Amino acid sequence: MNTHLNVVVLHIPEIQRARRYFTDILGFEVAQEHPGNILEFAAAGGAELALMPGEAGRFSADLWLIVPEVDSYHTRLASAGADIVEPLQDGPFGRMFSVLTPDGHRFTFHRGEA
Repeated sequence: MNTHLNVVVLHIPEIQRARRYFTDILGFEVAQEHPGNILEFAAAGGAELALMPGEAGRFSADLWLIVPEVDSYHTRLASAGADIVEPLQDGPFGRMFSVLTPDGHRFTFHRGEA
C-alpha cells in the first residue's frame, strides 16, 4: 500500500481566534473556507492543514513542519508573540524549535536534516 499524508485536521473550539493565530502569528495563508466554519491552509508538499470546530481538549496533536530558514522563522515567531515551548536548538532531526498554539496543539519547526 502506497500512502502519503493528505490532510491534518485540528479540532478547535474558537475558530476565529485560531484563524488569527495561524495567519498573524504563524504566517499561514487560508487557501479555502468551507461551510461549517472550516478553514483550510495550503502546505508545501501537497498536504493540507484544516481547522474544524470541536471541543477543547478532546484531541491533541504534535505536528512537525520543515522550514529551511528555521532560525529566521524562530525570530519572526518570537517577535510575534508565539508561545515557544522548546527553544531553538540542534536536535536529533536537525535545527528545531516548538510552539504551543492557544488551543494546545504543539508545532515543531525544523530544517529536516537528520
